[in-house]
Amino acid sequence: MGAKKFYGAGILAIRGTRGTRWVTLRSSLTFLATILTLAATSSARGAPSVDPKVQARADFVRGADLVKDASWAEALSAFEASYARMPHAVTRFNMGICERALGKLTRAIHSFRLAIEDPALPAGLRADAQRFLVELDAAVVRVDMKFNETPTVILLDGSPLARDRDGWFVAGLLPPGPPPLDAPLAPASFSVIMDPGPHVLVAQRSGFRDLTHRASMARGSHIELSLSLLKADGLLRISSDTPNAVVTIDGVRLGEAPVELRKLAGNYRVAVTKLGFVTYRGDVRLAPGATVEVRARLQKETVPITRKWWFWTVASVAVAGVVATTFVLARPAPEAAQPTGGTLGWIVRAP
Repeated sequence: MGAKKFYGAGILAIRGTRGTRWVTLRSSLTFLATILTLAATSSARGAPSVDPKVQARADFVRGADLVKDASWAEALSAFEASYARMPHAVTRFNMGICERALGKLTRAIHSFRLAIEDPALPAGLRADAQRFLVELDAAVVRVDMKFNETPTVILLDGSPLARDRDGWFVAGLLPPGPPPLDAPLAPASFSVIMDPGPHVLVAQRSGFRDLTHRASMARGSHIELSLSLLKADGLLRISSDTPNAVVTIDGVRLGEAPVELRKLAGNYRVAVTKLGFVTYRGDVRLAPGATVEVRARLQKETVPITRKWWFWTVASVAVAGVVATTFVLARPAPEAAQPTGGTLGWIVRAP
């Protein structure tokens, strides 16, 4: 009986008296299950080795075992671990098989392309990979996006976009989190390939509100999507060193300080007033997304006595009294009336 040696998912070398022959199994599930059976007879026993090749083989065997149970997610993790320790075209092919089963279509396309580019991929598996690529290319979603402002960050389902060799942005290839420093920046208009199903898109730009768009994409659809980024509100805080001072913005009374409110970016006229204090006035420029704090310092009024209203009231009363007294004192005594003799002309003088 010939010795059997396992080289990777999908490839089996059988050594016997007639030499070595290579067997390529075209059905993914069939060859993975077969490999599991064959590899189980040659699994290393005893203490685990630190040799990367041995570890890669162990990860492969574990992945094949999981495929037998249709545990695609766990199998994919095992094949990824094997590929990280010892990259191989067939292992990458198996990753594509698992990703296709899980509905991770863009990742499956990526894996099959990498496998095809590797000369180590057998012709039979290469033909299978090309067939899968045609199938997946018809199933993915293509979205032509257009923004009114160029976003600096775009996340789809929490992950940044990658870019393929054809210039398309691709979702689902990069891990969740902020984009890496060398991630490509999307222009205001671009096209992205994604898996069908529900998605959440987040677009960000400094000085603008975060844009969140939710949509469910049909399998194989090609749609156009126009989105608008809106300028972010600014935060305006107004306080005073004097209690009970009243705040107004552009002539609108807002109440007593402190006042905090969000306003659209722009220029505003702020006034803070209190009886007996000099009014504070100032112009504020509020940038998108910025926070501006205004602290009004009010000073007590210092008005001369001649500008006090009560001073002029008392003064007018006093002046009126002086004029009346002067008039009485300066008026001459009235002259006595001269007697007349009447019709007879007689005048009698008192002794």
